Amino acid sequence: MQLGMIHQQELQRSRAQKKQAGKAFSMAIAFSALMLSILLAYSFIDADVYKNICHALADALAYIISGVSNLSFEHVKNSALAMMGTEVFAVCFNIFTYLFSLIFPFAILSKAAGIRPRQAFHVNSDCPNKFWLYIPFGLGAGYTVNLIVRLIFGGLLDRFIETDTQLPQTVAGIILYFIMIAFLPAIFEEWAFRGVLLRALLPYGQTFALVVSSVIFGLMHVNPPQAAFATCFGIVAGFIYIKTGSIWYGALIHLLNNAYTVFTAYTLQFKGSENPLVIVESTFVFGAIACFIVGLILFIRSGFFKTSIMHSVAPPDKPKLSIKQYFSLSLANVFTALFVIIYVVVLIVRYFPEYL
Repeated sequence: MQLGMIHQQELQRSRAQKKQAGKAFSMAIAFSALMLSILLAYSFIDADVYKNICHALADALAYIISGVSNLSFEHVKNSALAMMGTEVFAVCFNIFTYLFSLIFPFAILSKAAGIRPRQAFHVNSDCPNKFWLYIPFGLGAGYTVNLIVRLIFGGLLDRFIETDTQLPQTVAGIILYFIMIAFLPAIFEEWAFRGVLLRALLPYGQTFALVVSSVIFGLMHVNPPQAAFATCFGIVAGFIYIKTGSIWYGALIHLLNNAYTVFTAYTLQFKGSENPLVIVESTFVFGAIACFIVGLILFIRSGFFKTSIMHSVAPPDKPKLSIKQYFSLSLANVFTALFVIIYVVVLIVRYFPEYL
């Protein structure tokens, strides 16, 4: 009789935990789908739409300034359009759209999950032992997966190589471009995907939270080769977050990786295999892969991966859910289907416009 009651209580507890985990996952995937929807909307901003946006902004600015000063409407509008025609304004526009697409949905998720900004941006002054190993290990893990994906799929990935990107050439434009590509993602993507998304899911299972947040982080990059790299990088950055309770260690690695991306983008402008910058780039990639292999061996031998979850990040009493329950609450979810549909649409709009 007593054993039956205990079994019944355990069953009810398991159902309650699954329900709570399902609710947390639904919130996480729903707001991630919201971000994808915003990215989908941005995909339709071509040169004509951008020009119309600039004219609308110039009209609004001219109406306000001419109303409170002696300057004519046309003069203010023409000056505003001239400013908006610079590459500096174009980069600033991209920075604004990027930050809005990231901060808006995940700020709502943070509020819904009860995660305060102070918690998400917590600084752990107790630097992990041999932290310097995280940097080549994290970068090498991504490049290793990238190499494997390219070896398997080969030419099928050529369609997703973006070669028509217009890079800024002025000093101000290059600085802003570096801020947009390297600095801002290192802070705000780590905040969104580790400090908010991963943290919101951690109470319902460490592996579950790590895999879900990393896959969403990868898919948010849309481009399949980048998605593979980002998913692997997300696992490493997420593991570091779990181990340290801080986003800043992952943010440092993120910054270095994206800074290298900016360096590579400008390197590709110089053609020729004898370009010394190309040699530096190749050396860096293969060096990072070698560091990943060596680091993986060292970490396994030292028991580095056998870490208990930080109590400051999630409660110590983990829910007892089976793998089947995790698959059930994540795959049999309407928001998962919505996320996949939006992702496919974004993929088609960006890389297969001929099918529209």
